[in-house]
Amino acid sequence: MSIRTKPILDLIADKESGGDYGILVGGESIPLDKMTVREVLALQKAMAKMPERYKSTAVGKYQIKESTLLSLLYVPIKKNKDGTIEYAKDENGELIERNPTDFNLDTKFDAKAQEFAGKALLDRRMKAANQTAQDLGMPLEVAQALELSKEWASLPDPRTDKSFYDGDGVNSAHHTTQSVYDSLNVVQARPGRPTE
Repeated sequence: MSIRTKPILDLIADKESGGDYGILVGGESIPLDKMTVREVLALQKAMAKMPERYKSTAVGKYQIKESTLLSLLYVPIKKNKDGTIEYAKDENGELIERNPTDFNLDTKFDAKAQEFAGKALLDRRMKAANQTAQDLGMPLEVAQALELSKEWASLPDPRTDKSFYDGDGVNSAHHTTQSVYDSLNVVQARPGRPTE
């Protein structure tokens, strides 16, 4: 993890997992760091079949859900109306991996892999914020906070100061919008809070 991304990733992990690499949604702890990504996906499939025990499939320091973990492995091409995602395939019908050398099914889901995943998700949301700012006519910093709130429910939607998923009966924001702005300002080496 780079020094510049550390403040925002630490903020995220603080309330998502308490910084625990082995935590499942709801607080159960298992040795995820001894499992491969393939084994974690199998665990998440099992978790999805036990909604009375697990409210989602989120695991690890950054509480990564099964669908999100798959999106880190493969190249998504289309989101279907039922919410499922189609992934790109090669000429042999095999799924195309995003980063086969650094993050694949056989990668141990250890601290290094989880930091890689957290950083990749952060980068993805920061890039998406450029389009969000343009589409919604908002300052870039507000769009960045909004995009991050879509990825991590513990971060507030800057428009409401509540979780983007508030009202689902599961999620709520555990940080202030100001703390998100402060962390983003450190990451991007800019002074002060944006004006809305």
